[in-house]
Amino acid sequence: FYLKKNHDISYKNFTVILAMNYIALFFVSCIFGLAGLLLQPDRTVIQSLPVLFLLLPMLVMTSILLVAPSVARSIPILNKNNRILSVLKTTENYRKYWKHFLQIAALQYTLSAVITYVLLGAIGVTVSVTGLLIYAAVAQFSILIALTPSAIGIKEGLLIATQDAIGVSTNSIVLVATIERLVYFFLLAVLGIALLAVAKQEKIKSFFQQIR
Repeated sequence: FYLKKNHDISYKNFTVILAMNYIALFFVSCIFGLAGLLLQPDRTVIQSLPVLFLLLPMLVMTSILLVAPSVARSIPILNKNNRILSVLKTTENYRKYWKHFLQIAALQYTLSAVITYVLLGAIGVTVSVTGLLIYAAVAQFSILIALTPSAIGIKEGLLIATQDAIGVSTNSIVLVATIERLVYFFLLAVLGIALLAVAKQEKIKSFFQQIR
């Protein structure tokens, strides 16, 4: 209702934009994550399997959605849901914007990797570039299966499952995830208070303009 009233964006278009953003983000994350895995000089099969299990199927799926969405509509698990079919059909009309979504996704992934690197450094943990690429890629999957508020427990579980390839201990993963959430919650609280203050000020200005 808010988007329609203030920005003339329908719920359907919002859903399509959100879907395209996630498709682009998962695609970019899989590319960087698998590149990090392949570039690890001392990787083993056991270390690689959890990462491959997470990233490879998603890379295949997002590649199909990007290149041939009509093929994706023929997949049984997707074509049984009318809402998903509607979104997929609409994304075909927005194909010329994929480049922009991929650029935004690359920026999101880069910022996530930088934040992770800074937080790990803050607790005295050193991570390799390849490990960081995998860490940032796996962390994005918590968005896909966010069954708990802020994906608490899910993000940590995915990272712990792939920690051998990342090269970071369980304690470090849990500590970084906790610090990250506390920082985000604090920033959201500050932003929310600031927006409420601005909205209140606008209402006061509007009130005085009406009584003049």
